[in-house]
Amino acid sequence: MPSIDTPKVWYEWILLALKRATDVRGRASRAEYWWFTVIFLVVSFDISGAFYAIICIPALTVTVRRLHDLNWSGWWAALAPLAWNFPVALMALYGTFEQQMSGSFDGLPKLTSEPLPLALAILALFSVLVTVIAILLFQRPGTSGDNRFGPDPLPAPENPTTNF
Repeated sequence: MPSIDTPKVWYEWILLALKRATDVRGRASRAEYWWFTVIFLVVSFDISGAFYAIICIPALTVTVRRLHDLNWSGWWAALAPLAWNFPVALMALYGTFEQQMSGSFDGLPKLTSEPLPLALAILALFSVLVTVIAILLFQRPGTSGDNRFGPDPLPAPENPTTNF
């Protein structure tokens, strides 16, 4: 892996993540992950679906590299979309069930779905739990020195205030 100079300002961390958009090898420091993630979340509230789809690839790769920095397999990144999107899909289905129960679909039998709101609440709680665990995990410092995924993305701590 080529040597990368440690960025000094926030936008350099974002540019680093974008330069390595398709690279899942190696590691990402907390600063690279969090600066990219915060800007990604802020911008994603006010963008089109096409931009969101394009930026998801660098978001996934920086997450995988951050997991590598923590000495975790990048495959753990697959849990987040499942935890966050599955409840949304079920809520959409629940809306159609509610329409059926109210009889707004002509010709279809009415369904009884008493356990469904409880299942949605449990899945929503699971999503919140995964989010909290991800925040707590990704704010931890990475493995000091080299690990099985590559060299430490931060320089030796000569001046600890420059290392995020």
